[in-house]
Amino acid sequence: MNAIFSFRIAALLLVPELAARAQVTFTASTGLNNAYVLLRQANDNYGGHRGQAMQQIRLALRELDLPLLPASGSSKREPQYISDGQLREAMLLLQECTVIISGRLVKHVNQAVDEINVALRVN
Repeated sequence: MNAIFSFRIAALLLVPELAARAQVTFTASTGLNNAYVLLRQANDNYGGHRGQAMQQIRLALRELDLPLLPASGSSKREPQYISDGQLREAMLLLQECTVIISGRLVKHVNQAVDEINVALRVN
C-alpha cells in the first residue's frame, strides 16, 4: 500500500512539470514555424543566407520532433523593404524563442538569427 501511495504522489508531482514542458514545446514550435513562414515568403535568397536560416529552423524543429507547417500564402513579388521586414520579424520571433528553449535548440536558433543578420547586410 505504501508503494502505491508513493507512486501516486510522484505522478502528481510530475504532471505540472510535463504540462510546463508541453507548453514550452508548443510555444517554441509556433515561433519557429511562424519565423520559417516569414522567411519562406521573402522575395530574395539574400546570398543564400535566407536558405541557411531556414535550414537551421528545420533542424530546430527536428530536435523537437515536430514538422513544419504546410506552405501557404501568395508567391507574388513584393518590394524589397517588405521582404527585409519579413526577415526582421522572423529574427524577432527567433530571439523570443531563445528565452524559453535550451540545449541544441538554442544553437540552431542562434545560427538562424546570425544568418538573417548576414542576409540583411547582403541586400
